[in-house]
Amino acid sequence: MHGEKSNYLSYPIVIVTPDKEALCWLAELEKDFFFQVVSEIKEYQKLLTGQSNIAAVIFDQIDRASEFLTLTKIHSLRAKTFALVLPSQLDHLENIIPDDLSCQPLVKPCQSEILRLELVRSIEQQIWSREQELLLAVQRQESWFSLIGQLTREWAHEIRNRAAIISLNAEISMTKGRGQSLKSFNLAGIMEKIIEQCLKISKTLDSIRELSNIGQSRFPLVSLEQVIEQVLFLIKLEAPKVHIQVEKRGSVDLSLSLGESARLRSALLGTLRYVGSIKAGLSPVLILIENQQGLCLKICIKDILPEAIVDLALIDGPLQDLLSADPKVLDFALGIRLLKAFGSEVSIHRDGSGGEMILMVTSPRR
Repeated sequence: MHGEKSNYLSYPIVIVTPDKEALCWLAELEKDFFFQVVSEIKEYQKLLTGQSNIAAVIFDQIDRASEFLTLTKIHSLRAKTFALVLPSQLDHLENIIPDDLSCQPLVKPCQSEILRLELVRSIEQQIWSREQELLLAVQRQESWFSLIGQLTREWAHEIRNRAAIISLNAEISMTKGRGQSLKSFNLAGIMEKIIEQCLKISKTLDSIRELSNIGQSRFPLVSLEQVIEQVLFLIKLEAPKVHIQVEKRGSVDLSLSLGESARLRSALLGTLRYVGSIKAGLSPVLILIENQQGLCLKICIKDILPEAIVDLALIDGPLQDLLSADPKVLDFALGIRLLKAFGSEVSIHRDGSGGEMILMVTSPRR
């Protein structure tokens, strides 16, 4: 009875971060560990039958704990399903825009302008529609994980209480059994094993509590690199129309929530289109997205004429919505600083980390 199982029950309990892999780990842990522990404890029942009233109390608590363990397993398996499904949805969103932009055939200048615009709008619409679906999915996940966290904490409390009762009664039995018959000595040894298994359950419940504390920041994020790639692709399609050139340097290791990425994408598209329509003589224009001590994402719009200022009020729609939105809604603070010599500088502050990416947009003199 103690061969393979005793080795398995030495399975290390590791506190892991509450991400997709951790949820999968939890589901497997419950399936293979919890019920193996309860099963092995119950095997002692044959040896303890008829020994004392304390044994009956112990196994009544084990039965009740098993019920809660079953409920915990069912809901964590559902959590595992959610964790596996959503990333595939995010991959689908990313696949809307090809990874290799250089291999994507651009619309030839001789083709109809209407067809080119329809293609750009079609891709934008696909991205927007898919993001709305994913935002709803994330909202449902947040509600679901919140419920799982609450129920798991309640079940963990119940299981922990029952494990404590089991352990206490086992210790009482051990105390009464010391110095008595060999039969009582064997009973004390069995109780020691029960206490050991209860400690394992207690440690595992600590892991469950870690995993149940899933905040909004733990939900799937979209990389800034992905947002920029999508914007670049759309801008390249429109380049023949607005006569702009786009250059990307470096990469950014920064993640945004779905809501943040949608707002930033709209702001970039709106800003770049506005820059492309600026009258001749206002070039070059530099849009800089950089990391400052891991806390700042910056968009700079500059021109070379000291007397010229890019009027943010003329950028109707996306950028104004981004700047005027409640920081609590966006989950990052916003600040605006006008530079008379260089145009307008918009700083978007948020938590994050990464490198630097430069988009050089040049509007040729006409």
